[in-house]
Amino acid sequence: MQRGDTTRATQDQIKAAQQSADAKRAEADQAIAAARSKQVEVAATQTTADAYKDNATRVYELRGAAAEASREVERLVDAQRKGKASSDDVAAAQARAASATALYRDALRDATDAAQRSCKVQAEQRAAQVSQSVISVEIERANAMREVAQANGNATAATQAEMQATALQARAADEAAASARREAQAISDAADARESELRATGELTGSKLAEIDAARRNADLKDLEAQKADILADKTRSLAASEQQRTQVIEQQITAKVEASRPARATRCNRAPQEGYR
Repeated sequence: MQRGDTTRATQDQIKAAQQSADAKRAEADQAIAAARSKQVEVAATQTTADAYKDNATRVYELRGAAAEASREVERLVDAQRKGKASSDDVAAAQARAASATALYRDALRDATDAAQRSCKVQAEQRAAQVSQSVISVEIERANAMREVAQANGNATAATQAEMQATALQARAADEAAASARREAQAISDAADARESELRATGELTGSKLAEIDAARRNADLKDLEAQKADILADKTRSLAASEQQRTQVIEQQITAKVEASRPARATRCNRAPQEGYR
C-alpha cells in the first residue's frame, strides 16, 4: 500500500508541475497579445484624436468666416442706406454670407460625426479593457484555488481549478478576438468617412491621406490581432484537452497498479497464518 501511495504522490507532483507550466505558458501568451493590442490602441487613438482636432480647427475657421461675412452684409446694408453701396453689392455679400454659413454648418455636422466615430473607437477599447479585467480576476481566483488545493494535497480539486482557469483563458482570448474585430471595423469606418469628408471639401492633402492610410493599417493590425487571439484560444483549448487526456491516462495507470497490487497482498495475508502454524 505504501508503494501505491508513493506512486500516486509522485504522479500528483508531475501533474501539478505540468499544470503550472501550461498555466504560465498561456499567461505569457496572453501578456504578449495584450502588449501588442495596447500598441495598436495607442496608435488608433492618436489618429482619431488628430482627425478630431483637424475637424475642430476647421469648424472654428469657418465659424469665423461666417461671422465675418454676416458683419460684411450689415456693413453694406448700412452703406446702402447712405448711398455708398448698391443693391448688387448687398446681394453679393448676402450670397457670400449664405455660402459661408452653409460651409460652417456642414463642417459642424462633419465634426460632430467625427467625434461620434472617435467615441465609438474609444468605447470599444474601454469595453475590451473592462471585459479582460473581469476575466483576469476570475482567472486569478481559479489559480488561487488551484494553489490552495495543491498545498492541501487535493489533486482532484487542483485539477478542477486548473481546468476552470484554462477555460477562462480561452474565453479571454475569444473576447479579445471579438473586441479586436469590432475595433478594427470602427477604425476602418472612421478612416473611410474622414477620407470622404476631405475629398468633398478639397482638403485631402498628401499628409492627410498618409494619416488615413495609417489608420487603415491600424485596422489591419487589429484584424491580425483578432486572428492571433483565435489561435491562442484554440491552442489553450487544445492544451486543456491534452492535459485532461493525460490526467485520465495517469489516473488509469495508478488505478491499474493499485488493482494489480491487491492479489499479492491477499496471498501474503493468506500464507501468514500457515507459516506461523508450522
